[in-house]
This record gives sequence, C-alpha cells and structure tokens, in this order.
Amino acid sequence: MKEMFVEKQKEMLRIAVREDNVITDIIFEEQKNIAHQGEIYKGIVKSIIPGIKSAFVDIGMDQNAYLYLGGKYEKKGIKKGDELIVEVVKEETGNKGAKITTAFSIQGTYCVLLTDNCGISFSSKIKDQHLKDKVKRQIIKSDDIGIKIRTNAEFADMDRINTEIESLHAQYLKILGKSSYTMKPGILYSDGGALLHALRDFVDEDMKVIRANSEEDLETINEFLSEKKVEALKTALHKDEVGLFDTYGIEKQILFLRNSRVNLHCGGYIIIEKTEAMNVIDVNTGKNASDGFLEKTAYNTNMEAAAMVAKQVRLRNLSGIIVVDFVEMKDNEHRTNVEKQLRRCFSADKNSVTVFPLTELNLAQISRRRRGKMLNEYIEEDCTCCGTKGKILKFSYICSLIRNDIKKLVKNGMVENLFIEVNERYKQYIEERLEAFVESIDGSEKQIYLRYSNDIDPYRVKPLLFKNQLADLEDFKI
Repeated sequence: MKEMFVEKQKEMLRIAVREDNVITDIIFEEQKNIAHQGEIYKGIVKSIIPGIKSAFVDIGMDQNAYLYLGGKYEKKGIKKGDELIVEVVKEETGNKGAKITTAFSIQGTYCVLLTDNCGISFSSKIKDQHLKDKVKRQIIKSDDIGIKIRTNAEFADMDRINTEIESLHAQYLKILGKSSYTMKPGILYSDGGALLHALRDFVDEDMKVIRANSEEDLETINEFLSEKKVEALKTALHKDEVGLFDTYGIEKQILFLRNSRVNLHCGGYIIIEKTEAMNVIDVNTGKNASDGFLEKTAYNTNMEAAAMVAKQVRLRNLSGIIVVDFVEMKDNEHRTNVEKQLRRCFSADKNSVTVFPLTELNLAQISRRRRGKMLNEYIEEDCTCCGTKGKILKFSYICSLIRNDIKKLVKNGMVENLFIEVNERYKQYIEERLEAFVESIDGSEKQIYLRYSNDIDPYRVKPLLFKNQLADLEDFKI
C-alpha cells in the first residue's frame, strides 16, 4: 500500500511517501519568506559581472538572485536595467541569493509547459515509441510554447493531457500579463510549493491514503484530487497532539538517515560522505565473505549495494555529482549487471538522474539534478564546540523532538513535572533564550527540571512522579 504523510510545523512543511511500510521519499520545505524552487518572478537586472558571465537580478527578495549568462544566454544581450521573467532553479543558501533562469516552465501532472522552445519532447523514461507517435498526432497546443510529456502521462488519455495543456497555457498568458503591468520586481506565479509538487509526482493508482495534520493542507489535497478526478484515494486529518511523523514512525527513520554507514542484508555495508565537490559512496563487503569466492562475494555485495545507493540518494536528496566505489569485479557480465541494477533502481526517482558506465576501477558516476536542499541541511548544523567540521542536530529540530516526547507523556497520563537532560553542546542555545526554549517545547504549563550532560546524545525526557525525585533534582528546577 502506498501512503503520503503531510506534516506542517511552525517553520517547516514535511512530506513523506511510504510504500508497504517502507519510506521511499522525504521532502522538506521551509515556511519562510524566501524564493522557492519552481516559483516565477519578475526581475530587474541590477548588475552584470562579465568576468564570471553573471548577472545579479532583483526579484523582490532581501538578496539579489544569480543568473548565469554563459552558453545560450550570451546571445540574448541581457544588460543592466532589463526586466526579465525568471524561474528559481535553486533556493538561496547562506549569503548566496537564489539561482534563476529565464527559461521558465510551468509544471503539470502529465506535462510541463516550456518557454525556451516550441517543440514536443518526452521524459527520457518514456521508451514507448507508439505512445510518442500517438501524442504527437493528437496533441493540441499553441505555437508559442513547448510541451514536455511526463512519465505520468503514460496512463492518461489524450483528452486529459490536452485539457491540462490548455490550463497551463492560460496560466502562461496570465504570467505574461501580470509581468507587463507590474512595475516592481516580485512573484508572478507559485506552483503550489512542495505539497502540490508531491501530489503531482506521487499520486497514482497505487496511492491509497493521504494523511495531513493541517486542515488547510487537507483542503488543498482534496481540491487537487477533485480536479484530477481521483476518487478511490482516501484522505484523513491527523488530530492527535503527537506529531504525525512521530505517530507513524517516520521521525525515527529521518534520524537514522544521519548515519553515514548503512548496513546491507548480505553482511556488507556502504559509507556515504559529502566532500566539497561531490557525494562519495564506498561499498564494502564487511562480513559477506563466508563462501570464499571473492568474485561472487563482490558481485552479490555490489548488486545489493546498487539498490541501497538508489534508495539512500532519494531519501537524503543527494544531488550534483555522486561517485560510487564498488567492490572490485573482474567479470564483465557482473559489471554490466551491477550497472543495469543501478539504472533500474534509479528509474523510479522523480528527479532527473544520469548513470554513466562503470569505469575500469569499478567506479559509477551519477549526476542528479539539484532540487531543494539535502535532507541533512534541514536537520543539522555545524558544531562550534570544538572547532571541528562535525555536525549536530539543529536546536530547532531538538526542540521539536522534545515537544513531541512531552506530548506523548502527557497523553498517557497527567504529568506535571518533567526532567529534561540535554547534551552540553546545546547549553549556550538554551541559556541565551531559556523562556523561548520552554515555550517552544510546550512546557510553559509544566514544571521543568533541566540538566546538561555530555553522556546524553542529544536529549532525554522523563516524568517525575515521586517527591524524592523532585527533592533530588531541586537544583535543576527552572
């Protein structure tokens, strides 16, 4: 059974897709005033830096967006003061503004409207030539736009596809019209953000239920399903005080994704590490060496590792250049099978992925389009305690976890006194904003006893039920 979970928090929207109780995709979107990927803006060119072939464009945000002027843009003659319609292709990070393109597009469920060409193209995952010929014969589109057919269209009739194209073209004309009468830079179109992206990508005949903890999001979901005439799918509002992800065990799986090591059933394991230039995944046989045949051991380990690599890349949202160092194989058939396994397992990825042939050194090179931040960037931050490059859970995420644990304790009975132990590295965060911390964990109406310890990673919450417990911890009372 395929399910979707949509959890809205104060500063974050989180979406998870689960098939037969196994998480396949996790999507995070920050709920703050930034330019999100896929949004379309009116921009004004503020400056051009010829040395790096770049333009910096005011799109109405705090930081100017970055537009690369190399390649096809060199002939457009973009200059300072020009007004442009642009799409965000990468969100801002730190002190770097969003990356944008003038080749904006509008996503639909079955197709994508393109503005940089007027032709008809198909997702690389569509191999059926009969389908392609049928679409080309029956498609109805305006001459001023291009259309790319998505994989979801394989099981849709042409009337539905053409209806969507008509709707996308009407939206395209609205964007042009709004840009022409809007004087200031600012947003022209939002494609619904992560929620509608997820609905377009993952809702199919296998999806049976969507659960959401927000009435507003549930209304958006039901409107989408009604528009797409999806009737067999159920929706449900999560009313429990305990978080949706926590209730269904998704939170634990997110925390597990912090681990660089992932064990394989065969006894081997993979190590996932990020460098400045790329993500590197190392495959190891580990304990999988019982049969004594090195080639067979390497092959079996690599086949399982290939499937796990595709799974972990999707869950962690790794992107850019990814290099996988497989265990050495000499048999060419084995090498070919491992490469095919890697391609097959990535075929379900909704993102654009290119898998290159294995090198002589058994290295697989993978290119995956950047779409949002990596999962770890949402839940981790640099540790400043010891001057290393280590990572710790973000303080805001720690507060969210503690809040859920408190709600579970309160749900199971009347609890007035709570003992919270937090790792020493978070002491400065808490001491500088103690009142805000207590409020963020919904502890304002409880008596909190707080202690810092290096033996706790990262925290622990337990109820205090007896008077002698309260007396022993009196010094830690807030």
